[in-house]
Amino acid sequence: MNKWYSHYTKANDHVQWSFLYVWMNLIDSIQKLEAFRQDAILAWEEYQLTGLHVSFEEACSIEFR
Repeated sequence: MNKWYSHYTKANDHVQWSFLYVWMNLIDSIQKLEAFRQDAILAWEEYQLTGLHVSFEEACSIEFR
């Protein structure tokens, strides 16, 4: 194997890993967005059934431990 091919292979590996990293982050973001969307749909359906809701002020006053 000559030097040029060896260098090209290493550079190509870097590009492949970079694309893999980008795709993995994209898939993770899409999955999180879909989970948020599903949660919003469930919350909307529950609100339509019960009519119960929390105002913005009430939500802001909640203390998390």
